[in-house]
Amino acid sequence: MEAVFRSGVGAKCAALAKLPGVSGQLKTTTINRQERKTKTENKMGKYKANSTNQRNFSLTEDDKLIGELVYPKWFSFKADVNIDDKTEYKFVAKGRWNYKIELQQNEKSVLELKISWKGIIIKTHFDDKEINYLLKRQTLLSNSFVLIDTDKNELVKIDTDFQWKKLRYDYDITTTNEFDKLENKKPLLFAIFHSINYNKAMTAAAAS
Repeated sequence: MEAVFRSGVGAKCAALAKLPGVSGQLKTTTINRQERKTKTENKMGKYKANSTNQRNFSLTEDDKLIGELVYPKWFSFKADVNIDDKTEYKFVAKGRWNYKIELQQNEKSVLELKISWKGIIIKTHFDDKEINYLLKRQTLLSNSFVLIDTDKNELVKIDTDFQWKKLRYDYDITTTNEFDKLENKKPLLFAIFHSINYNKAMTAAAAS
């Protein structure tokens, strides 16, 4: 009986689809649904990292505070990360020339930063699973940076904005839907703009 009912409903729907005007409406509805799905899938995350003074940065999404990056002094390689869910991390310099930076949680390393000729290598090992990324300038003389994965997919774009009057850097960060699905995206976002600060500090140290 149920099969007969479904068959009858299917036949009626097919017949309706053949009526003048109905077929076009069904196609338009299908297209609109596909467009909405595509827009949702391609939605880009928008974040801002602003220096509240010359040592502290706040990370926000839609004006909602995600956390803060706190430096003990300007151009320091060390920093504390305080995330809104009360999770705390620390950036710690390693090696004689501070060639490596670790992000630690409860004194356990969960992420490493290293400068290479290609850019800054970011190696994460959250939950003991290693994943590598590369943070580099978008072009040679650009003030914009991009984060790419090992398949060379661009996951994040960072536009830097130097505020001359306040002598500070602000960052506009755009992320892909793929990046926003990462479970540990928050500490990784902090690692990204700390990496840029780290790169600037190394450049300043080399020039002095």
